[in-house]
Amino acid sequence: MEAPFERLLDGLEGPPPAALVADAYVSWVVAVGNRRGVPVWPLFPMAASFFFAYYHYDRLPAWLTDAGEHAPDSDNSEQQLVRHISSQASSSIRLSDLEPLIHNKRTVKHILSVISSIRNAQCLLFTTMYELEASVIDSLQSVYSCPVYPIGPCVPYMTLEDHRTMSNGDTSQGDYFTWLDSQPVNSVLYVSLGSFVSVSASQLDEIALGLEASEVRFLWILREQSTRVRELIGDTGKGMILPWCEQLKKSGRLA
Repeated sequence: MEAPFERLLDGLEGPPPAALVADAYVSWVVAVGNRRGVPVWPLFPMAASFFFAYYHYDRLPAWLTDAGEHAPDSDNSEQQLVRHISSQASSSIRLSDLEPLIHNKRTVKHILSVISSIRNAQCLLFTTMYELEASVIDSLQSVYSCPVYPIGPCVPYMTLEDHRTMSNGDTSQGDYFTWLDSQPVNSVLYVSLGSFVSVSASQLDEIALGLEASEVRFLWILREQSTRVRELIGDTGKGMILPWCEQLKKSGRLA
């Protein structure tokens, strides 16, 4: 992607960009900006505390990145490191929380590349608020020479056109906006595992049974196994299970 991006920049008319805002995971953008004298502002799309854990990956011992290995139970330097991350991030991060990522050497290599590239960036942006992660923002600012800015949620739903049909024109799932608008304010729980998380059938069962037992109103976006989950929950009338929804517009509903 780097070469096509450079060609795009070469083809721009007028003055060069004032800055390049790029997903922090696309670390090569920093090098492109540096070569062209254009400031680069990496944007990390998750919690700052998660990035703070990334920052310490190079301090984790080599045995942690070996597939199949697990953290020892002893109170050793690795556990002390995680306690340091947790205390600075004001969170309850455990070594076991990091293991699924750090057991993949390719992932660790990319993460370390991301951390290294940001040292050459002109600022670092987070989609969080300072009041939520003050300690970790302060800690990151102390280790990076560039400014660290929490810019808050980047959800432009207020600028979207208000219409009630799906983008592909498919209304076969029913008008879930009408259903949402008919519910009491702040009463509907939105459940979505995103595009990258894969859960087992037993985990889906736990979520489904938890929703049923809680008797809470819910909108659950589930691409696969929706028929099986509907059968498990039954028709309570308090929830909807859909394969897709317009997430940004959904966020604007009072329910």
